[in-house]
Amino acid sequence: MITRAGKSEFGVRGEIFFVRLTSAPVAGAANTALLRLLAKQLGIARRQITIRSGAYTRDKKLYIEGLQATDVAHALWKKVA
Repeated sequence: MITRAGKSEFGVRGEIFFVRLTSAPVAGAANTALLRLLAKQLGIARRQITIRSGAYTRDKKLYIEGLQATDVAHALWKKVA
């Protein structure tokens, strides 16, 4: 996750998806923006996504309820390509 970017967007480096966010990492604003952006792209409710680890770091592991990893990768890949 890259904060304070010019615009919020998804990207990919090798096999890793990353997100650029306009939000600053202050008081959880960037985490909230991340969850909203992902939920919108995946077409699910924000409450279906939780941060499993890395809430205070740039690298995060997320749990997305109701979707398989391949479904998530496909939806994000469409956004990046």
